[in-house]
Amino acid sequence: MTSVPMSRPQPLPGGARAAAPAATTSASIDPVKLLKKYALLLTVSGIFGLGLGIGSFLLLREYRPLYRSSVQFECRQEKGQIESIVLSGSEQELERFQQTQVAFILSPTVLERVANDDRVVNQSTQFGRDHMDNGSYDASKALETLEEDVISARVVSKTSLVEASAVYTNKVDAELLARVLRETYLAQLRQLRRTEGSQQRDLLQRQVRDTQQSITELQGRRDRILRDENIESLELGQTESQRTLGQITQELTQLRLDIEATDVQLERLEAQMKSPAGITYGDDLIAQVSGSPVLAGLRAQITSLETEIDAARQRGLGAGHRTVKGLQARLDATRAKLDARQEEELRTSFDSLVELTRQALIQFQAQEADLMSRLEESQLRLNELTRTITEITDIEREIDRQIDETTRLRSELGNLTALAGLDSFARVVVAQPERIADNPFFPQIHIMAAAGIIVAVGLVGSLVVGREVLDQRVKGASDVAIIPRLRVLGVIPNGIEDPTNPKRVETVMRDSPTGVLAESFRQVRSPLIKALDQGGHKTLLVCSGMPRSGSTTVTANLATVLAAGERRVLIIDGNLRRPSLHAAFDREPAPGLADVLAGQTDFADALQQTETEGVTLMGAGAPDLRVFERLGAPAMDRVLSAAREQFDLVLVDAAPFVVAGDASAIANRVDASLLVVRAMAEKRGMVARLSNELNDARAEYLGVVVNAARSAAGGYMRRNIRASHEYQKAKR
Repeated sequence: MTSVPMSRPQPLPGGARAAAPAATTSASIDPVKLLKKYALLLTVSGIFGLGLGIGSFLLLREYRPLYRSSVQFECRQEKGQIESIVLSGSEQELERFQQTQVAFILSPTVLERVANDDRVVNQSTQFGRDHMDNGSYDASKALETLEEDVISARVVSKTSLVEASAVYTNKVDAELLARVLRETYLAQLRQLRRTEGSQQRDLLQRQVRDTQQSITELQGRRDRILRDENIESLELGQTESQRTLGQITQELTQLRLDIEATDVQLERLEAQMKSPAGITYGDDLIAQVSGSPVLAGLRAQITSLETEIDAARQRGLGAGHRTVKGLQARLDATRAKLDARQEEELRTSFDSLVELTRQALIQFQAQEADLMSRLEESQLRLNELTRTITEITDIEREIDRQIDETTRLRSELGNLTALAGLDSFARVVVAQPERIADNPFFPQIHIMAAAGIIVAVGLVGSLVVGREVLDQRVKGASDVAIIPRLRVLGVIPNGIEDPTNPKRVETVMRDSPTGVLAESFRQVRSPLIKALDQGGHKTLLVCSGMPRSGSTTVTANLATVLAAGERRVLIIDGNLRRPSLHAAFDREPAPGLADVLAGQTDFADALQQTETEGVTLMGAGAPDLRVFERLGAPAMDRVLSAAREQFDLVLVDAAPFVVAGDASAIANRVDASLLVVRAMAEKRGMVARLSNELNDARAEYLGVVVNAARSAAGGYMRRNIRASHEYQKAKR
């Protein structure tokens, strides 16, 4: 049989293990599955959104309709002297002129005159009444409303037209505002022709001089910094400081991991020294002490004495003969001396290991303090370099901004000079005057209905997707499969999914062998047997993270399905805190494992035959003998060794991880382990953490069995369950 070894993380100095890669536990969203799952909710939200859109349309149409009145101006080509001022190309000049007129229509000068026009201020208009404050008209508020909500202007694409519009809740006011805007705009064009604009030109020229002076000052400040600090050396120093800071941070992180691991190891060693049960020496320490020359000499003396006793007996000397008794006394004394000497050297080596661990922790802490000092120095240097480079960058950015501002001011100055000599009014004529709108342009039924549907469905859809993303619970095999390097051995449906309706899930293989649950356990058997046979494993730990995850159910049914394949299976109830395997097979808990570990019962006397052929049970044992620490003692190794000799497979149930560390202790003594995860109860982060812990144990971690999965929650194919049941039913 070929053994496939599991890759193990290499140990770090001080006894720490290499940190396992963090498990990626973010869930993947299947849009099709999500649509099917929440189809009814999305449909209801769409209908609600449609009603909301229609209701909003009716309310807005009744209480807040918007009417638009528009006037169109035609912009004509300039002739004669303008060709020497504008850019080449009549189309470019016309487009620029149109954009200028749009800006002029929306300018505060024009809109302020509109807001203060007597026809608008008149209280007989709705607009005027809306902007009354304590009996007087608020012109500033009216101007703000015109700028933000009422007046708009645009160039009609691919034409020589400019369109100006007024939008208001009263159609008469909308037409009045558009008419006042038209008249005010045309009047301003006439006035622009008559006004020289000298004050504006002087202001622009003064602003140009100020920005040029500011540019000169900024350039001088930048040059002084560059003379004092070489910019290339600054950038190289910043890069080097960042690299050094990263290296120190990486070293500090690794060192803190070493400190944490060493501290944990020291606590464990000191706890063993204080343990009432005495120190449990590891295999490595025992092997190290076994090579001692003194112990080797004592073993040689024992061998020599045993040889002399055998020789005396061959000569016919009985056990009561003086020579034999003398040799036997010497042999017993030598053996006692060997045991005492071995215990002395084990304790000496153990104390030495504790002292070395303490020294290592002190050394690591000193290194941490040194790295923290270096980290602070590097951070200060990096901050200083960064401030200098940032200052230079800010200065150059401000220089560029001032240059752009100068260019803009000169452009405005040129435009103002050009406009002063143009007959702008002659180039703009009214192409279509304003008129009173027949119907409001807002709201529109189709827009409001579509918006209502989009908002309602989008909101519900966002909540659904957010819920699915934030829900970290394991729902099925797909949620476990996204965790890196984690194998799913199988999925066991929830008992309510089985049409045979089994009464006891713990014995479903015996009570309902043709049901869906039984078939699911058979599907788990194939990959499990393959993994056990490839690794040459005979002892398997079945554990869970949370209580009621179903490790006992999985253990009992796996034992039955494995025994059906003509294998001698032993079940050991290692859950000394809340044993239940004996109840599943209608047996007593004692004598059992606790009795054997305490030395009160022999291994054979603790075995109980079950009604299932090929399945033998070892219960948890007498309650007063259930000492949890013995699960990690050498006595447990002797129990497992005896079980391997008499049985083909040994399944060990254990207490959940969150309750106790019993499962971890057993995982370091069995050949393999698997984790039982209950759907809709345990989260992916916990599964990843427990899987990493089982991977770090001595036993080979085979994977996960997802228990109690429900088709409605996890997307499992309910039709497959129904088809399997109908097929088995037809077979009978």
